[in-house]
Amino acid sequence: MKNQTSGIEEKESLTEKNSEKENNRADIVSAVTGPLKMIAVFATSSEVIGTLVVPFINDSRNQLVLISFLIVYPAFLTSLFFFVLYNKNHVLYGPSDFTDQDDFLELTLKKNEFVKIAKQTLRSEKNDEDKIRYLGKAIDDIEKLQDKYKRYN
Repeated sequence: MKNQTSGIEEKESLTEKNSEKENNRADIVSAVTGPLKMIAVFATSSEVIGTLVVPFINDSRNQLVLISFLIVYPAFLTSLFFFVLYNKNHVLYGPSDFTDQDDFLELTLKKNEFVKIAKQTLRSEKNDEDKIRYLGKAIDDIEKLQDKYKRYN
């Protein structure tokens, strides 16, 4: 009887340990949510791995290649991040960054609609004042949506 009880207790403790491991993994995954954090994870991991590996490389030529990579890779990642931030900053926000995911969709669709309208308006035969008024109205609509988002956060 004692063996059966200890076997059940062992299974329960293993189940608890497995659920703790899954919770820890979920915490790590949920901690890396934004693109900036993702870039930091890649840059940090490459630096840590490089630091651990460099002392074991005997060939000075290979060491030079690895050290060059360790210098260039984080700079490349950072440059790429700022390029995306400057050109397509809307892709850096996901639905989970908004309190109401419908706001994310609405804002994204409005921005896409604005770009389409802006291109059509600039190509049209309207005079410049009409174009400016029309684009100003579209910008006002987007600003209202952004104000709505700011109130939630």
